[in-house]
Amino acid sequence: MTVQLKPGLLDALKLAHGVKSDRELARVLGVSEQCIRRARNGKPSVRLMGALAQFMQTAEPERVVIFS
Repeated sequence: MTVQLKPGLLDALKLAHGVKSDRELARVLGVSEQCIRRARNGKPSVRLMGALAQFMQTAEPERVVIFS
């Protein structure tokens, strides 16, 4: 099984919250810039997915990721 972030999710969060850079997004989410880069390259970490779910206040993984 492959897990990927929903397309455009990181950019949509940046826009919605006035975040200008991936570095700032990483700081807001409490993850490293490397976590953001990996996600953009199609390899999101469990830590990033958890941080996104917490930030988005959801327990519904389908709002954050696509399972294939």
